[in-house]
Amino acid sequence: RLPDATKGDLLWMYRRAKKTGAVAVAATVLPFTRATPAQSERIEKLNAWIRETAAKEKILFCDTAAAAADPKNPRRLKASPDGLHPDPATYRAVGEALASCLKRP
Repeated sequence: RLPDATKGDLLWMYRRAKKTGAVAVAATVLPFTRATPAQSERIEKLNAWIRETAAKEKILFCDTAAAAADPKNPRRLKASPDGLHPDPATYRAVGEALASCLKRP
């Protein structure tokens, strides 16, 4: 999908969640190890927009990408069986990051 379409969809979801009384959480897009440099750059730009938009919309923000990223190369997953999806331990780290975000006041 084109970045502007993705941003429009996310913004609609954030605002719809707030309108219905749901707790909206803006979470970043995870990296994937087999991403091209151009794909990684688009993910990073979208994640920056997500962070900024969460602040503007006054909704929770969770950097799930940071939770899943290899500390030595944030454009790669910590561990992945196929280069696209996190392994179970990395999925757990993402879940724990989200749970931590929800516990914040």
